[in-house]
Amino acid sequence: MRAAFDPSRSPSGPRPEVVFDRAGARVAAVTPAGRVLVRFQPAPSTAIVILQWLRELRERMPQPVTAPR
Repeated sequence: MRAAFDPSRSPSGPRPEVVFDRAGARVAAVTPAGRVLVRFQPAPSTAIVILQWLRELRERMPQPVTAPR
C-alpha cells in the first residue's frame, strides 16, 4: 500500500492504493530506493501431521532447573 502525505498538515489525506498484490508472494522488504523485495512461496502439495508433538517436545527438552531454597 502507499499513500502520499504532507508532514506539515493534518494526517488526513488520499486513500491508500495497492502497490503490490500477487498470489503466493510475500513482501520481504522495501529498499530505500523504493524497490520491493518479494519472496514467492509455492503452493503446498503435501501436508505433515504430527501426533503427540507435546510429548516428543518434553522428551527432547532438558529437565527444568529449579532455584535452591
